[in-house]
Amino acid sequence: MKPRKNTVNNLTDMRDPARLRANTSPGSVRRSRSSFPVLMLRRLATLLRNSSRRIGKRAATVESPEEVDMPLPEMSNQITGDASEASQTVAVASNNPAEPEPVDSTSRPQQRRWSNGVAKLLHLVRRTLGRSFAQFFASLTFYTLLPIPFPQRHEFHRIARFAPWVGLLLGLGLGIADWGLATLGMNAGLRTVIVVVSWLGLTGGLHMDGAMDSADGLAVMDPKRRLAVMSDSVTGAFGVMVAMSLLLLKFAALMALPVDPVSRTVVLMAVMGWGRWGQVLAIDRYVYLKVEGKGAFHKRQLRSPEDLWPGLIGLLGLSALLIWIFPERWMLAVGMVLGGFAIAFGTGAWFDRQLGGHTGDTYGAVVEWTEALLLCLLTLL
Repeated sequence: MKPRKNTVNNLTDMRDPARLRANTSPGSVRRSRSSFPVLMLRRLATLLRNSSRRIGKRAATVESPEEVDMPLPEMSNQITGDASEASQTVAVASNNPAEPEPVDSTSRPQQRRWSNGVAKLLHLVRRTLGRSFAQFFASLTFYTLLPIPFPQRHEFHRIARFAPWVGLLLGLGLGIADWGLATLGMNAGLRTVIVVVSWLGLTGGLHMDGAMDSADGLAVMDPKRRLAVMSDSVTGAFGVMVAMSLLLLKFAALMALPVDPVSRTVVLMAVMGWGRWGQVLAIDRYVYLKVEGKGAFHKRQLRSPEDLWPGLIGLLGLSALLIWIFPERWMLAVGMVLGGFAIAFGTGAWFDRQLGGHTGDTYGAVVEWTEALLLCLLTLL
């Protein structure tokens, strides 16, 4: 077994002046001084590898020669003293951890204000999106017979602004159904009849009922009795004729459209969206003729013009998407925008001129006549 070196004797021999003068030279002193930084780096690395709880204890004790490299025998007394002072400095630093840098007190209020502002903004966005989703599902419940498969807190405040988006969704569903029936090999005529009947059934005849009542009221020659006739639940001959005319126009126009499923789907989305945007435009621009009614709460709650923009942006985006995917169909996209805006504006203005304002029935009539006339116009493009 190899005997241990006597560390104390080695250090004692190093401190002997006679031996130091005999065994050292200027070159060896320079070499020993140059190795001192290496020694200190090794000591620091050893201290950092130990755990923070045991650094102070190990720095105060003498480590074994196998764990720490001892200084060379030819080191001078000055170098040995420097090494001991450096080790004591490291031990004191490990026992007394460095204090954190002082934080500027003026930056704390700014950071607090910034964090509060971000929190308020996130809360506002979450609240706005939550209300918007609730209003959208309420709009689906009001304008369609679609079942909502999950519980949702409905908020019927300002639901008219989502009517164009409901139309886009219904048009997409009808277009997909028409494409599916065509894939199964169904005849075009029968397929179109199913689409038109589904078109009427998904809304529960809400807008068609308004168109029929408006026709009965406008058929009366006395303007003072028109509102009373429109409020009557009994459907007259003029109402039946208008309903048949609207259904035939839609059927004939769909038969005249191209067989391409993409074009038919986009056209269905456009006509149903622009028809409901014409309704929102009529609610915004014209007076409501009744104190109470189906459309009275729409008129009271609509905010002009900010409630017109969501639907208009969606309809313009539909035309832009068609041009981006199919550039050769740019005429159809432009026709949807120009024709849809002109017909939606024109039908609302015509009913206002005939009655001096609008009711819930004329709102439905604007939807139906805008859909039918725009569908006939798009067959020319």
